[in-house]
Amino acid sequence: MSNENQEFDDFYIDMKIDEVDPWGGDFHSVAPGQYVVEIVGVTRSTSAGKNTPQMTVTYEVKEPIGDRAEANAEEVGRTIKAWYNLENKKGSRQRIRALSDAALGANAWDKHGGLQSADLIGCQMVVEVFTNSWSQKDPVTQEEVVKSNTKVKNERPLDAANALRDDDDVKSVDAADADDAPKNSGRNGATTDRTPRRTRRPRDQQVT
Repeated sequence: MSNENQEFDDFYIDMKIDEVDPWGGDFHSVAPGQYVVEIVGVTRSTSAGKNTPQMTVTYEVKEPIGDRAEANAEEVGRTIKAWYNLENKKGSRQRIRALSDAALGANAWDKHGGLQSADLIGCQMVVEVFTNSWSQKDPVTQEEVVKSNTKVKNERPLDAANALRDDDDVKSVDAADADDAPKNSGRNGATTDRTPRRTRRPRDQQVT
């Protein structure tokens, strides 16, 4: 079929595609775990379902920490969005307070008990990412299908990252010592582990 008689509004797509790799459109959510993140975006909108005011915060993963740090190494650089309700209700106010305390420090609000969203940009903090799953009926097939989404919770100040790293260091050192420790024979030929209990070591490393 010829398109000679059809009007077409031609335009130039100026997006510097020579500087990027092709992407097929598949979406990868940030894996569950604990992360050091940086706030790279804050926008205000209205929730589609309840038509209530909300704030969307975009986090960029800087470092995986905690028990899943090694498994989540490839998550660095990925982003995850979190939605915070801006209704003047206690639960909503408590969530914003948690975000403010983690990002800006305690008592960072102004004399009216509020804060500027722009002040959050660039702040680093610790968050926990988890997957929320539920089942519902498919409207066409009427079969039960499992749905899921990724959420953010437990916002904490950046200092929490060092404590989590210390825990990982102690576990890894204890495990290595346990493997190398001599085994002493006990009663009836049983072996007993004489590995001394290791105390937590101080850590000077800070996140920059």
